[in-house]
Amino acid sequence: MKIVHGEYYKDEDYYKKRFYKAIAEHELPEGYQIKRENEFLENHQYFLVADLTQRDLRKMINVAYLDPSKLELISVTKEERKIHSSIATILEYQEKNKFAKIDDKEPPSNPLEVVHWGYYKKRGNNHCVYETIDIGPLPDEYRDKESEELHKNHFNFFTTNLVETDLTKVMGGGFIDTKTLDLIPATEEEIAVHNAMFLLHNYSYIN
Repeated sequence: MKIVHGEYYKDEDYYKKRFYKAIAEHELPEGYQIKRENEFLENHQYFLVADLTQRDLRKMINVAYLDPSKLELISVTKEERKIHSSIATILEYQEKNKFAKIDDKEPPSNPLEVVHWGYYKKRGNNHCVYETIDIGPLPDEYRDKESEELHKNHFNFFTTNLVETDLTKVMGGGFIDTKTLDLIPATEEEIAVHNAMFLLHNYSYIN
């Protein structure tokens, strides 16, 4: 297969869960020595490799100098292309926000109205995004037969920790009383990272 710069590929053995993006010349990790005059390396090419066999996000993507003729590569699907891009999106965000200050502005005079399919975060905590979902009725233990207030205040949430690096811990879910959360809207960047984590988490465990 002719490798095209900027295109994505995968191992023919699907269960390896490794995706390759052909990239331009790149500085390799320390200790990865290459002698360009070596004929053995003549056909080698740089790839950004996304390895979904890993569970640590920091180890999931790396640059490698490989001989495509030694790999059984085929084209990826649109979903797999998104998976590869999602890992980079998450890691870039985490690196940029590693030492970010927490948003702790004064709360508004009126409490935020929470709606289904909205994206929120706790005031004073930029690390988690809460996505309200409308799946199934509220469980009986969250219902108040005497009043509708308790029912109205509980929402089902998908929750992602935007700075967590362990893929097994990035997502959670369940019904939460919004009165116990001082919620503010999530930013577009935070929503993008939340969605990237959701996509990666689901793909990694379903496939």
